[in-house]
Amino acid sequence: MRAHQGHEKTSLEPSQANRQPDRGRNPTSLDALEPATILYLQEAAGNQSVTRLIQRATDTAIAPAAPGQDAEVVAQQALPQLATDPVLDLVEELVAAAASLAGTGSASKALAVIDVHVNSPGSRSTETGKELDPLARLGDVLSADDMVKRLTALNAKQRLTLKQHVHNRLAHMQGQDTEVLAQEALPAFATDPVVDLSEEIVEAARPLAGMPQANAMWAAITDQVLSASPTRRSAPANADTDPMAALQAVLYGSTVVAGIYELTPDNNAKPKKREELRARKHSVLSHVFHQLEAVASERAATATEPSLGTITHEFDLIQASSVKGYLKTLQEYAGARDGLLQAFGALEVGSRVALNRAAAYYNTPPMTTVTAFAGKTLQWPAIVHSSMAAAIRQAEGKLYATLAVKMQQDPVAAATWFAGLQDSFHNLGDGVEIRANANNAFAMSVHSWGWAIDVDAELNPNFAKGSPQGIVKVVTGQDIDKGSSGKGRGNFTTGKQYEDVKVEAERLREISQDYTAAFESEDTLKQLMLRYVNGALATNWPTSFADDLLRTAQTADQAGDDQGRNVAELLKELKEVAATGAVSKGPSTLLQPPPSLQDIMESAELARLGQTLVWLARVYRQSIAKPPPVGPPNRVAADFEGTPSTIAVHGFMNLDPDLVAALVSSGLRWLGSVGEGTKDFMHFELVNPPALY
Repeated sequence: MRAHQGHEKTSLEPSQANRQPDRGRNPTSLDALEPATILYLQEAAGNQSVTRLIQRATDTAIAPAAPGQDAEVVAQQALPQLATDPVLDLVEELVAAAASLAGTGSASKALAVIDVHVNSPGSRSTETGKELDPLARLGDVLSADDMVKRLTALNAKQRLTLKQHVHNRLAHMQGQDTEVLAQEALPAFATDPVVDLSEEIVEAARPLAGMPQANAMWAAITDQVLSASPTRRSAPANADTDPMAALQAVLYGSTVVAGIYELTPDNNAKPKKREELRARKHSVLSHVFHQLEAVASERAATATEPSLGTITHEFDLIQASSVKGYLKTLQEYAGARDGLLQAFGALEVGSRVALNRAAAYYNTPPMTTVTAFAGKTLQWPAIVHSSMAAAIRQAEGKLYATLAVKMQQDPVAAATWFAGLQDSFHNLGDGVEIRANANNAFAMSVHSWGWAIDVDAELNPNFAKGSPQGIVKVVTGQDIDKGSSGKGRGNFTTGKQYEDVKVEAERLREISQDYTAAFESEDTLKQLMLRYVNGALATNWPTSFADDLLRTAQTADQAGDDQGRNVAELLKELKEVAATGAVSKGPSTLLQPPPSLQDIMESAELARLGQTLVWLARVYRQSIAKPPPVGPPNRVAADFEGTPSTIAVHGFMNLDPDLVAALVSSGLRWLGSVGEGTKDFMHFELVNPPALY
């Protein structure tokens, strides 16, 4: 990484060797100064070093302020254009809005909020509307209509410049007097590993932007940056003939690998830290993509079709095409822009050609509206690609064929079965929705291309990796990350025949039903607790113990005792009662011998059991929306993002197994049967999707 000390150029400034002349400009004119230099000239007006910098930039002698003359007036006369620079104006406003947070525990969150809004103007802030909260006030500033318009008008390079200087200004403010800070001509920039890493990669990848190797270039960059173990390799053997060689030498070299490791959490990192570092890696990719896309667009520009230049001009092109039906506002486009342009090859052909490709893809013929399925009118239509529509119709044909066979065997039973199948679904989701993947913010969802459907999303929810799976196993004794064969890698239904898929779907639905049954009431919960303890300890405690287990676990949950210490003590007492009929008080503490290894292991086992029982009590408590004064409790609503508590009420797999079997055996992949990863019981997608262009 390049270090920045004193008055050295920032990481945004290209090296002298690589700098391209700015056609039509005097390279020594004032407007050729780097934004960072101009910014601090403005802040430090009157300082003698400012005068020297202006003299070098303009070749015009500017006299220092005479005694009694306002030095700020002299400097402003030399810099008349500063007031209209959109980036500098925004830097000042955002720094002012966030200044009270510099050096506080909320500083990093403030920078994250700023980055989100600069990258995607109009993003909904979770911090707005709290008048007394400085972080909320910052969110309000960023969400204002005028601010959104101004951020939206920036190009990729301006966005990167804006974020870097806001980060640096706020970092420099920490623990310093801002008035003193303003008197410094060019204070040292705080090193930002995101910006440094981005610039290293951009410099190496720039020659490939706008070239046939651009897609391979981007794949190599994303794989390396997002890797949990970034690869270090020696220089390619065919460096003289391989266009990718120079990029690979940098991407797999010690400097970039060290920079990626700096943004990679270790095995002991807490979830919050992991999420923070993951977001910073995505920020690196965003910076890199914006700069390389701008290079590709300039190289693809012609006299008749110049580079679009800004996101506003890109959106104007969208509004004149078939894409406008899916991206109705500038804010929606800003949120999907990077993924959309990358998918349609902008790094190779520039943004104009990429958006024209998108327009051709979304033309009406490839897109089909599905209004009914298996003889049932859907709650709302789903717009999907014609390939997905064909798979849906094939699945429908298989269900009708199954119905015909059943009708020959028992017409009444067949009619009952088909009615139940129809009752198990109400919609196929919205179909085409241009957006990021729900489980990977940088990748585009396959819904963007019309390649997927979500069947009754709230009753067949999405699970983030590892979230409810663990407690489902505790409650039911079944591992939903593995198929009926016990294998847990890949997808355990993809490519299987109808009957084989049905077996897996039936198993998952039964597990879902068993899970909800365990949390139906306090009576079922305490029986679950007793059954779990007996299984773990290989005991046969009587049902009379269940009341004590439930009461103690609920008390610990309400007290916030996640460790379940009181529950563990109860378990120890119950073991003695079960064995001897009474609790032994034991000798005085001073006379007790040191615990044996068996005692220690037993205590650890009871501690784990105590934690689990508190966990079960909490899931049940959180499944109750608002306890009424009398009668059964009101339960929480279903949600498309499943939690242990929402699925305790509604389950996680409510589709008819025949429906799942018909869809999967018709060329779709069901994410409900993903092994050891993110599960999405609503989601079916094409196994072999068509090309985008």
